[in-house]
Amino acid sequence: MKIVGFSLSKLVAERQDKPIERVRISSNLSIKDITEEKDAPLDNVFSFVFVFNVDYGKLAKLEFTGKVLAQLERKEAKLLQKEWKNKNLPDEINLPLLNFILTKCNIKALVLADELGLPPAVPLPKVGKKPEQDNKKSNYVG
Repeated sequence: MKIVGFSLSKLVAERQDKPIERVRISSNLSIKDITEEKDAPLDNVFSFVFVFNVDYGKLAKLEFTGKVLAQLERKEAKLLQKEWKNKNLPDEINLPLLNFILTKCNIKALVLADELGLPPAVPLPKVGKKPEQDNKKSNYVG
């Protein structure tokens, strides 16, 4: 599978002004529709329509709707068409597709969360001190 396009068609970011002590963050990604792009300049190009949500409980919500265009090998295309009749995606398509969408959307969610004063939806790396060692070299982990 080769990703040949990505676009967002809907972006919702809203925050309530209610004070909340503890925020529980959850996210959900689903593929809503798959169609073959007959007019594409390449063969076996499919459009995957997705919805990605980040829920901050009563505090806020983020929602992304969009589509990914992917060119599949002939064998993958036949398998996809067979499996999607039952709303299933083969792992060899599903896993790289979902990881691609998560990467794109989590980056945008991180920026929007910052703009709205929300905690990040994904854990960020942090710098910390190493435990004391006998040889007093660098104390920082990068």
